[in-house]
Amino acid sequence: MNSKTLANLPSLHLYHEEDLANLIYIEGTLERPGESGESGEMKLVCFGDENMIFKLYEQFRDKLVDFIAKIILTQYFESTMGTMIKTPFINKNHPNAGPWSAIGVIKMLQVPNIKLGGNQNLRSKIATSIEYNIKDKVVVSAMEYKPYSDRQRSTQTFVNDIGHRVLNTFIESDITPVQPADATPFIRHVEYLCDKDAGMTEHLLNWLAYSVQYPERKIGHAVLLGSRQGGTGKSLLLNTMAIIMGRTNVNTINVRDLRNSKQDWFINKTMVIVEEVKDLNLSDMNNLKTLITEPFIMADKKFGAYQQETNHANFMFTSNFERSLYLPDSANARRYFVVFSEQKPKEDTYYCSLAIWLEQDDGYGKTLAFLMDRNLTEFNAMGAPPETAAKTKLMANSKTDIELYVQQWANGIDDEGDPAVAKVFTYKCLLYALGLSPYKNQCGRARRISEFLVEGGCVKKRIYMSGGAAKTLWFNALAIEADMVSWPYRSLQKLLHDETSPF
Repeated sequence: MNSKTLANLPSLHLYHEEDLANLIYIEGTLERPGESGESGEMKLVCFGDENMIFKLYEQFRDKLVDFIAKIILTQYFESTMGTMIKTPFINKNHPNAGPWSAIGVIKMLQVPNIKLGGNQNLRSKIATSIEYNIKDKVVVSAMEYKPYSDRQRSTQTFVNDIGHRVLNTFIESDITPVQPADATPFIRHVEYLCDKDAGMTEHLLNWLAYSVQYPERKIGHAVLLGSRQGGTGKSLLLNTMAIIMGRTNVNTINVRDLRNSKQDWFINKTMVIVEEVKDLNLSDMNNLKTLITEPFIMADKKFGAYQQETNHANFMFTSNFERSLYLPDSANARRYFVVFSEQKPKEDTYYCSLAIWLEQDDGYGKTLAFLMDRNLTEFNAMGAPPETAAKTKLMANSKTDIELYVQQWANGIDDEGDPAVAKVFTYKCLLYALGLSPYKNQCGRARRISEFLVEGGCVKKRIYMSGGAAKTLWFNALAIEADMVSWPYRSLQKLLHDETSPF
């Protein structure tokens, strides 16, 4: 609307005050397009031609000003949290998008700047009306992320323990549960990802249902959803969860984000999905301990202070690699439920059909209703997850990078994946190889390196040479199997002709 003066306005027939609600309203949102088709735009709309709001002011004067102030206050909270802006205003539907000053909100809504004579104009009068409107105004003193489920239906503000009115920044999903909750395609897909194992399927469905029914609560263990091959539909499952839980409440990250010094990615989230994990090390796993189990955690935010944050996030990992998480002992392993599918990807028509069901046949709503209605009496959210063959195998294969290098070198396995070979070597030869590897700084850890060799199936033995001298040699598993440990030194010597050769 263009700026005009009242003096140039034509007269009009009279309206009643109750007509204003049908004539003036806010259209669009910060994220969705309005009828104007302009994406992400909010505006104050006056029904009729562009002169209507000027004509209405001529009739109603301050009543019109107060009405516009009131409908703005139905969309915005006034906040006492401002610094540079003395009284910022926060959009109720998108609390993280602001704040704005009162006059900033009015300009954003494209309220026309009608000149009212002297120094007065419509925008300034509406801002004044907003300031003095006590009846329709909600003032918040703080912001807090407080998730609630579709059943709980919380209010957007609440009074905290010290009596302050707090704005809840949690934004619930816009998916509506649909009854009857026939989520058969979703359930069949979970079964497929769990290799049709009934126990694993039940636990994974319970884990997902608990995340939906109690988004404010932590689950004491994470899920690793793995598969031998890519393209089985893990991402389709997780995308479904993100939609029914609300996109703003679910974050998808990678290992690089996980290792970032800033932890904004888990703050104010009910679920964090870490995709394509591979070779997580001991440091990564130690950092994940508190993230998975603790309701409060110290976090360093970008442009913010290092401080305690509430941790609502439950974790899911995906991987196509057997060396994904590092689980060397039961203390770490009890925090993970591990599924690793041997299934091959299905035909494209399967995934297309599932996507059509989700998007066009109320599949998201049916899945949400199914998870909301699921009986969780037998599910212990803080208990240890069921043991699986996949987790047992993962634990057996959990090795640090240096441990894996030492054992591969000792067994004669190179990066090309050639079969292991019988090998006899000295510790000096191993140290030389380590000195040329990325792990040269760890050559001094003799005790741990010796433990790696033993765990890799190697043994050491003192072999006597001519003249009574002795030499300590290491034998790998194949050398032991070939009974090389009983060979005389002269027979072994030819295997040691190049003791400083890196493998």
